[in-house]
Amino acid sequence: MVFGTSDYDSKDYNSIADFNYNEDVFEIRIPWQLLNFRDPSRKSVEDDFWTLGYYKNLNIDNIYIGLNINEKKTLKFLPYTWENWDTYKYNERLRKSYYILREKYGMLG
Repeated sequence: MVFGTSDYDSKDYNSIADFNYNEDVFEIRIPWQLLNFRDPSRKSVEDDFWTLGYYKNLNIDNIYIGLNINEKKTLKFLPYTWENWDTYKYNERLRKSYYILREKYGMLG
């Protein structure tokens, strides 16, 4: 896992960061596709294809998250749930490399 933050202005910014923490908060990006989610906004995952023999949605109530800090300290698995959502909020931004490439190759835009 890669340490960093998605805060573009932070010295710890890393676009591929998986987790971040400080004294009060531990933040982790949830890898929806690796957890077999078809639609995280509706808590819909892919059911067991190998058992069923076909693709099927399975709606769940929560996922369980735990953390192994070291061999002496483990946080037990606890359920995590979220409210369904209908709208998406995002901020588009160009990476710094865009401007480097635009200058180098004379790209417009």
